[in-house]
Amino acid sequence: MKDNKKNVVLGSMRIPFLVLPPTCVGLGVATALYSGGTIDIFHLILVLAGAVLAHISVNALNEYDDFKTGLDFKTIQTPFSGGSKAIPENPENAHHALLIGVSSLVITILIGFYFISVRGWLLLPLGLSGVLIMVVDSR
Repeated sequence: MKDNKKNVVLGSMRIPFLVLPPTCVGLGVATALYSGGTIDIFHLILVLAGAVLAHISVNALNEYDDFKTGLDFKTIQTPFSGGSKAIPENPENAHHALLIGVSSLVITILIGFYFISVRGWLLLPLGLSGVLIMVVDSR
């Protein structure tokens, strides 16, 4: 992968912020274990992957939307706002951020459908609201 594409892909993922999903999943695991529950390792891996991919999707879609709407050019960058500036520095590769955002969203949804098939359709409203929040939050 060329450096410009790599910068857009990795920049739009906002990798330094991807520590949040494993922390949240870890808290859930700790709570379940403390409460006397058990953890299925395969399900834990899927939940962790889904959480990280959901976060990547929100980050990448937000980076793409901020570039397309021009917000990136109006916002002063700080460590916590203003985006990665990877797309404005490499505008010809903006579509890679969109591709990362959409593909990670699709994989997240597929993981959700797996859990619906294992645990039941009552998870569907929760999953739909999660996807809605992801798409709306990325704008």
